[in-house]
Amino acid sequence: MRFVVVRSSVPGCEPTCPEWISAEGSIVAATPALFKRTLKALGGRKLPVVVDSPGGNVEAALALGRLLRKNKLDIA
Repeated sequence: MRFVVVRSSVPGCEPTCPEWISAEGSIVAATPALFKRTLKALGGRKLPVVVDSPGGNVEAALALGRLLRKNKLDIA
């Protein structure tokens, strides 16, 4: 799974354009660690997470869910 911080490019929204974390791809064993790195890079900012995934590793998906809950992030 790939995590990218996305910023809306709607004209006129500067300087408060909405941002979110895009999570795309299959969930693999390394996904929770990659998500932790993404959260660390955000320095405590709480952005919503938009997921587009066909599924994947169940254990990693459960760990990802726990990270989302622990950090009180919204998900779509």
